[in-house]
Amino acid sequence: MRLNRTARRLATLIAIVALHGNAQAASPAPRPSFDCARASSEVEHAICADSRLARADSELARIYRSTLAGLDAPAAAALRDEQRWFLQLRDAGYADAAAPEKAEELRSTLDYRREYLGQIQAHPAPGLAGRWRNIAGEIEIRRDAKGRWDVQANAAHPLDGRWLCDAAGRDRGEADTASVHVDDDDSVLKLERAGATLQVTALNAKGERLTMPDYCGHNGSLEGTYFAVPPAKR
Repeated sequence: MRLNRTARRLATLIAIVALHGNAQAASPAPRPSFDCARASSEVEHAICADSRLARADSELARIYRSTLAGLDAPAAAALRDEQRWFLQLRDAGYADAAAPEKAEELRSTLDYRREYLGQIQAHPAPGLAGRWRNIAGEIEIRRDAKGRWDVQANAAHPLDGRWLCDAAGRDRGEADTASVHVDDDDSVLKLERAGATLQVTALNAKGERLTMPDYCGHNGSLEGTYFAVPPAKR
C-alpha cells in the first residue's frame, strides 16, 4: 500500500511538472511595443532579442499610452515631446545594449521611465503647491510659515549628467503663478500653472529670458514643462 501511495504521488508530481512545462512552452514570448521586423536601431534590435527587455519595453509603452490618454491636450503634447527625447536618449546611450551588462542597465532605465510615467497625475489640485517632475528634473513647491512660496529645484542631463542644476528660493506670488528670486543670485524662476502642468521659465534681473543661469552647469536649464507626481516618501 505504501508503495502504491508513493507511486501515485510521484505520478501526480510528474503530471504537475509536465503541465507547468507545457504551459510555459505554450506561453508566447514577450513582444516589444514595436514591430521587430521594422527595428531600425541597435537598441531596438537588442530589445527584440532579449525577452526581459521586450517585456520592459512593452510595459513602458502600455503605461505611456494610459497616462497620455488621461492628460489634457497641451499636457499630452508636452509628454509626447518628452517621450521622443527619451527615445533619442535611449538610442544614443545604449547602442551596445546587446552586451549583458548594458542590457541590464537599459532594462533599469526602461523600468525607471515606466515608474515615473505611472506617477503622473492627470488632474492635480489647483495651484503651484506640490511635487513636479519631468525627464530631467524635479521641483518641489510649498507655502512657508510666512505665506511665501518655498521652491527647491534640481535637474541633470538625463543621459549622463553632463550638466546639473540646483536652485532654491522663496517669494510671494499668486495661487497659480509666481516669480521666485533664486537664492544668492539675481535671476528669477517664473512658475505658472497651465492645465495639468507647471511651466517654468528662467529670467534675468531685467525680466528677460536667461539661457545660461549660474545655478546650472554648461547648457543646463530648469526651463520647461513639469508634470504633477505624488509627494516623495520621507
